[in-house]
Amino acid sequence: MNSESQERASGGFGSGRAFVLGVAAAGGSIAVAVIASASVVGLLLAVAVLVAVVAGIKRWRCTATRGRAPRGRLSWLTKWWLPFLWIILTPIVTVPLSVTLSESFGARHTAAEVGLPEEPSGVIDGWCPEGEDPYGMCIPNFLAPYYVYYEITPTLVGVLLPGLINLAPFIWALSKTRRTRRAGVTAGLAGVLRVAVPAMVLMGSFDRLTGVGGGTYFQVETTFLGWEPYSSVWVAGFFAWGASLALWVIFDWMTRERHQPNPTPVAAGDRLQMSGGMKPMARR
Repeated sequence: MNSESQERASGGFGSGRAFVLGVAAAGGSIAVAVIASASVVGLLLAVAVLVAVVAGIKRWRCTATRGRAPRGRLSWLTKWWLPFLWIILTPIVTVPLSVTLSESFGARHTAAEVGLPEEPSGVIDGWCPEGEDPYGMCIPNFLAPYYVYYEITPTLVGVLLPGLINLAPFIWALSKTRRTRRAGVTAGLAGVLRVAVPAMVLMGSFDRLTGVGGGTYFQVETTFLGWEPYSSVWVAGFFAWGASLALWVIFDWMTRERHQPNPTPVAAGDRLQMSGGMKPMARR
């Protein structure tokens, strides 16, 4: 390939790369806007549910101290499976909200902004036909990997902050019901693991480089169709979610036979008479 063809090829590669990055940026902006709307709605619902749970437990404890069993809408606070259901449903809020926060914090930067490598070595940006190129441009490789950089602190805050709602099951540890207390503690400990998973993935999966301004960044290799670093966090989070579901099943299996409902006074009296501890009253 002569010098003119090489110059045309390099110009084609550059325009193709600019086109890919431009389309990716536009698509990312639209996706973030949609995710932001969904996360705001989900966050409001989560806050409303959490407030209702706290208020309900306070009213339930006040009712229990007066010697009355909770009835009606307060009875669900004694359900042992609710802490597990909470941590199973939290990804509806945490997944979109983590992306929204990370992007809104301005944590994402291009290689040119931080003065770091733009792409891995040996990447094929595109293909040019041999000889004359009548159209003056090459075919860009839309799957060619390139680097983006995320500031460490805003990214960690963005993915960790939404996960704090996984700690809400500890509220059920205040229940008067023994099985519900144990379920609250168990699901709460699973929630602690769910909070820590994103930080462990980010710190263990991506290199940390220092840019020209002295800032430290996660070096993330992605493509036009990629969702890194979020996809790595989502995969690990999916396994943690599956472990939470398995923990729910195991807890139910281990505590089902040990849990005995409190006997009513009539049932207790019948058992006492059968054991000979109470004599029946004589008829007059």
